[in-house]
Amino acid sequence: MTSLALAIAAVMYLRGDAGGRVVARDLDSNGSGKLTLLSKSYTIDRLYQSMMGPASHQQNIHLVDNDKRSLLWLTGVRCDLVDSDGKSTASQDFFCHSNLTFATLPDGSKPEPDGRTACAEGRLFTLVPGRMELSLPEGFGVPVYSDELLDSFTMALNLNHRGQPVKLKFRTCVLFAQNSSAASNEMKPLFRRALYAYEPIDRASPHAMCMGGDTAGATCGPFIGKAASNAFLASIGKTNTVHWLIPPGHFESRVDVTDQFDLPYDTTAHYVTGHLHPFGRSVSLVDATDNKTLLTIHAKDFADRLGVESIDQWSSKEGLDLTKGHKYELVTEYNNPTDKPIDAMSIMYVYAKDKSFRAGPNSVAWASRPR
Repeated sequence: MTSLALAIAAVMYLRGDAGGRVVARDLDSNGSGKLTLLSKSYTIDRLYQSMMGPASHQQNIHLVDNDKRSLLWLTGVRCDLVDSDGKSTASQDFFCHSNLTFATLPDGSKPEPDGRTACAEGRLFTLVPGRMELSLPEGFGVPVYSDELLDSFTMALNLNHRGQPVKLKFRTCVLFAQNSSAASNEMKPLFRRALYAYEPIDRASPHAMCMGGDTAGATCGPFIGKAASNAFLASIGKTNTVHWLIPPGHFESRVDVTDQFDLPYDTTAHYVTGHLHPFGRSVSLVDATDNKTLLTIHAKDFADRLGVESIDQWSSKEGLDLTKGHKYELVTEYNNPTDKPIDAMSIMYVYAKDKSFRAGPNSVAWASRPR
């Protein structure tokens, strides 16, 4: 899981130009805060497929303008596209993704000095088409310290517009609460897992279902076996990709993500969402040990143009049981109505209760520390 995360982080660092600025840092009397970022200006002058558009990387950002080290709780993030003036609303169709991460080095790795909150892949929040806002359930948050530097990476796409060039910027609002404040409300810590479906390159898929029948471990219809972008060629090992091509018709796959989950103990999930490309129908988390579908995230496409209109989110204060030692699978369903292959991804973002985090000036005891 760590090698995958670092590979993707390195790609995103190399593709992004520096730029952008902090617009505002707001802190209410009850301790709730908001950091507002504005990216550099992007020019949309051609079609850009997923992972191919202009991008930028805002680095070394502090949530608060304060030298005193304090514990903060990330509670959500939202992003919208604005015109080059930074104020007027632009079409949201040009949104590819945005990532909020701990600060990264040029090779994609992250420094972990004493006192650094550990994180499996350095990534805290990801927004995608159809899910440009993420809000953790009340009373839950991701812990960070005020002196820990963050990065913001944004990328545009264009699946439809063929007219005059469009200039736009990404405006990102990061929401947080100060510890020991009314807004923190005795927060419960969460850690994040990103679970990636993947497919082999240049060979038959062992993950797909119903090749020559309905037996799990085969594919529905012919398989392309080719990465959809150079960025993610060989992104899980040397022979698999998380950005693949699928043929016309129905596609369903079942991929073991137990190692990616890497649960340190029995815990509970409290927020889940996902990422699918156009014509993606759903991504489900299955407890294969109990032969039980735990939850399904559905996607809905625009009716009048290419693109994802909405992606489900699941949120619960009570939580969903996750068991260490169980086998977990990601089941992905696409339906390609065209007569050509389409590019596809399938990711599930899971925020689970962190039982090992202990607040302190030098705390690095977070469940998602790489092992």
